[in-house]
Amino acid sequence: MGLNLKWRGDQFNRHLRRATASGLKRAGSFLHSKCREEVSSPNTGTRKRRKRDTAVGPKGSSYTVYGQPSRPGQPPRVRTGTGRSEIVREYNGNDRNPAVRVGVTRKGIYMFYLELGTRRIKARPWLLATLMKFRRRIGELAASGK
Repeated sequence: MGLNLKWRGDQFNRHLRRATASGLKRAGSFLHSKCREEVSSPNTGTRKRRKRDTAVGPKGSSYTVYGQPSRPGQPPRVRTGTGRSEIVREYNGNDRNPAVRVGVTRKGIYMFYLELGTRRIKARPWLLATLMKFRRRIGELAASGK
């Protein structure tokens, strides 16, 4: 009775690295889309006409009043869509050192301030709240590696 054992450790390591990179890309894309969904609640505005001349416009010109702002602890609401469009996903690295990053660009830095809050603005978390809300699914996607 004989036993024949073949070691394919290098092949297994290559497969594992590719699967890990693929899973991280999938998890990053999922988090990116869910973050964008979180900040997609509209803050519908009402158009009004000025009743007198002001420094910002003459009598009869119109302006917008946003009556449904986000509350502290809730994700920010959309006015123009700039903040939502500045939420990005970056894949950095290679099969050996995969890394995915979800965040905001420099143009959307105010979304970072809304996430953490400042002295004058209470926090309206959207990134960490979304990550915690979907952490189980993100973990499954990262580990699946198909």
